[in-house]
Amino acid sequence: MPYGKKLERALHGVFAALAVAWIVLGLLLVFVHMTGPAEGKSMTRRISSAGLEHIKHFEGCKLKSYYCTSGICTIGYGHTGPDVKPGLTITQERAEELLRQDLDKAERAVAELVKVPLSDGQHAALVDLIFNVGRDAIAKSTLLKLLNKRQYGAAGEQLM
Repeated sequence: MPYGKKLERALHGVFAALAVAWIVLGLLLVFVHMTGPAEGKSMTRRISSAGLEHIKHFEGCKLKSYYCTSGICTIGYGHTGPDVKPGLTITQERAEELLRQDLDKAERAVAELVKVPLSDGQHAALVDLIFNVGRDAIAKSTLLKLLNKRQYGAAGEQLM
């Protein structure tokens, strides 16, 4: 058999194996997507990029700690906690990290508390609300009770 034919068959075999591997990977990804996360694991819905930009715009970013109107030492995009002390300075990158950590908590709270479908805007609004007032305030709220009864309009009126 000429050298060219051997190489052609070898390459054909390699491409066939790659095609099978690609198909198997695709089927695996479809299966995982259809079945959802593994038991005990959850896939928390993330805030939309528009929602994130809204929060950044209205919170503003201060890289040096300050006392907010509630008298709480705050830094970055509204981050508070025992790690925030008077005189603390952070980088823009750290402010972004802190915001992402804070929003992760708020996103998990929305996933745990809300039992009905939400639009991206409704989800972003609830993440923002929990980010600002805390999980416990929403967990006990009339807003949440109405929302989980699918009374979206009445729940929205609670914000007025």
